[in-house]
This record gives sequence, structure tokens and C-alpha cells, in this order.
Amino acid sequence: QAISMAYHADRSTVIVCSDKVRPTAESVSKILGKLDEGYGWVGLYRFAFFGFRIELIQRLGPLEERLKGGGLEDSDYMFRLKEADVAIFEDENESVNYRYEPTTWRKSSDKFFSTKWRWDNASFVERLLPEQPYSYPFMDKEHHLNNQVSYLPWSRSVLLPPSKWLLSAKIGSH
Repeated sequence: QAISMAYHADRSTVIVCSDKVRPTAESVSKILGKLDEGYGWVGLYRFAFFGFRIELIQRLGPLEERLKGGGLEDSDYMFRLKEADVAIFEDENESVNYRYEPTTWRKSSDKFFSTKWRWDNASFVERLLPEQPYSYPFMDKEHHLNNQVSYLPWSRSVLLPPSKWLLSAKIGSH
């Protein structure tokens, strides 16, 4: 697996794992493979174990920092991926060991999320607030310009049942 990881290191790939997830080498390889297929965001246990290329963060910005206390970062980023026409791959059928423990989220992010987005869980998503500008670079500009990544379109997304409504939902801005 070290060879596979070294091969992907020059592509600025990031894999994030919750402290409740125990991934395998095979699951890491699956994330890398799906990224190579053109998915912008690959989650094998939703957003508890996921991967992306730094270029995606350059393009869309980081996870929403105004969502304090945890929660809803996944929904926010999914809406942003849809806006940008970038496909996501979600899968929970993996043999990823997830430890079910009490959450540490404070759920104080609900109010802010509803001031940023309006949605109906069936047919539309509307942006109400713009992204917050950020001043920290995720890679130098020359690297970014020389390493543009092509992503599959949103319509090629593979979503779990709670998120499938987003495939056909209209998206707009206020």
C-alpha cells in the first residue's frame, strides 16, 4: 500500500477519518480509485471517512467554518458540490468498522445552516448566503494552475437514500 500512497501523493489527495472509524487498506484504495474515476468527493462512511483532492478545496473552499459545534458540514458541502457540478460517491456498504458511540456534536450549527440554505428535501436547494472568503492557501497558485482536475458531472453522483433527492433537485441562489 505504500507504493499506492506514494503514487497518489503527487496529486495532493487528502483522506479524512473520524475517530470512530477503523478503515482498512482496501477501503483507502477504494477511495483513491473512485477519485481517479473522477468523483470529486468519496465517502465510504458518509462524511466520517472520506477523500478528496486539494484542488477541490481550491475550487470550492474548505468545509464551512461558520458551522460551529459540528454537524451539517456534510450537507453544506454536498449542496456546494451540486452547485459546482462535481460528482460525489457515497457508500455505506463497505466493511468499514464504525464504532457507534455518543456524539460529541453540540448541534449549534442548525441555525446558521438555515440562514445559508433553504431546501425542501424533495425538489430544490437555494443558497441564501455566499461563501466566506478565506485567506489561507491550500497549495501554491502555480501548482493549482498546473494541476487542474476534471471531475465527473453531478449527474453521475452515487448517493445514499437520504441524499438521493439531491440528484434531481433544482439549485439556485437568492
